[in-house]
Amino acid sequence: MGFFGAPSHYRLLAAALVLILVAALIVNYLAGTRCGIKGRRAIILADYGGILAFALLQARYFMQQLGGFPDEPAHLSYIAYMKLHGGWLPDFSAMRIYHDTQPGMLSLAENSANQFNYLGHPPLYYKIMSLVGALRVNGNNVSYDLTRLRIISLGIGVAGLLLLFYIAYTRLQQVPLMQLLFALIVISPANMVFGMSGLSNDTLALLTVSIFTLGIIRFAEARCDWVTYLLIAIGISATVLTKLTAGMIVVTAALLVLFYTVVIKRKPKMVRQTSFYLTLPIYLIPIAYFLTLYSRFHTIQPSYQRLAFSEYVTSGMYAPIADRTPMAPSAYAQYFFTQFLNNWSSIVGHVPVTRPGTTPFTFDAIAVTLIFLAPLGLFLFRRSRRQRYFVMGYIAILVVTAYQFKTAATGFYSHGYLGGTQARYYQCAIGLFALSIIWMLSQLLLAANSQEDTTMQFRPSGSGQAAALPQLSALGTAVVIGLSLLLLYDGFISTFLLSGR
Repeated sequence: MGFFGAPSHYRLLAAALVLILVAALIVNYLAGTRCGIKGRRAIILADYGGILAFALLQARYFMQQLGGFPDEPAHLSYIAYMKLHGGWLPDFSAMRIYHDTQPGMLSLAENSANQFNYLGHPPLYYKIMSLVGALRVNGNNVSYDLTRLRIISLGIGVAGLLLLFYIAYTRLQQVPLMQLLFALIVISPANMVFGMSGLSNDTLALLTVSIFTLGIIRFAEARCDWVTYLLIAIGISATVLTKLTAGMIVVTAALLVLFYTVVIKRKPKMVRQTSFYLTLPIYLIPIAYFLTLYSRFHTIQPSYQRLAFSEYVTSGMYAPIADRTPMAPSAYAQYFFTQFLNNWSSIVGHVPVTRPGTTPFTFDAIAVTLIFLAPLGLFLFRRSRRQRYFVMGYIAILVVTAYQFKTAATGFYSHGYLGGTQARYYQCAIGLFALSIIWMLSQLLLAANSQEDTTMQFRPSGSGQAAALPQLSALGTAVVIGLSLLLLYDGFISTFLLSGR
């Protein structure tokens, strides 16, 4: 719809956000050129506070204006089922999508009108949400406070953001403009804050993957203590008990790091630690869950097709042969990755937010698209310890993307289903995207007299003077400012404010 087609109060808000960011960029530039370490840190902390407030502003608008979130009735029904039945392993074959008998009240009694609950996710998020006090059981009825549930779920996602900001604050160079750009990268993907605003296990996946990321960073710093191994164990175990795609990312990354450490670096002592062995029982929790699940349902991912086939073939996830769109493998690959990047750079939810004329590579989406694609540049940098760790993390994402493509292609050619192209599954790893991009920019855009730390942990010089601290070059300043403004526009402003919603 464009700027002039958007409601006037949205145009004013968009203009105000641009002006606020411009002012913040000026302050950050001055802090980076004139302030010592204490001044820089104060500005960086203010940046993260401001970005968090901006994310909460977005969440407020999404809750008020978009009327729902992806699969939210299914998520709510899963939570209500866990509240009514308790335990940790739900009977996926009996779980349905329940409807309100009156506002704020779900009936979990047998009802043929209730659709099969197709989620099949591991139960950790739903168990936590069932215990937060926003639901009450009365017979087969479960009353709920949707606003309170959404706020609590958002709080879980905010905890993930705060952990990422902590990682950046303690590990990245203390260059205010770069730290501000990091924060903007984290919240800019179209579905990032939107997904956090409703009920979704993506919020917990963001937190658990961020915990894993901190653990791996500490491991890369050779801090082989119990805290490091505990973070990794909790990160992996909690992630696989939250969402399988996120679990595949962290498990693949962990295996690559293990192989690199033991076989390539030949340092098996880094994992032959008492502190590592003490955390091994944590891994038994998800192992026990999946073994029990497999023994009962003969799969680790209960599916619509497997547990409710007669209903599945009448749903939108199945197309009769006569209604299917013929597509050669090359055409399907083009379709999949086009839709994948579209879903990364546009809001995809209960109410479509269309942007006519926008593609993943037009001006109003390119910056968000590059968040996913830019880490491909890691393979072009000179090999170093930090570069290898970033590459291993990104390879894990690419492996899971390839698996998603295979699964989606199988679904299309077997059942005519054109879905399965969601890119929001990877936003739980937004910390890896942001850290990788900032690291690459640091290699290219810091002034020649800035010596970048090579340990993945920033250690300020003893003098604390601005001249001894890292500086952006003139080109670097221009690039970072330009990217920051473009991310603001391509993110919240273009995808929502100027859409006319």
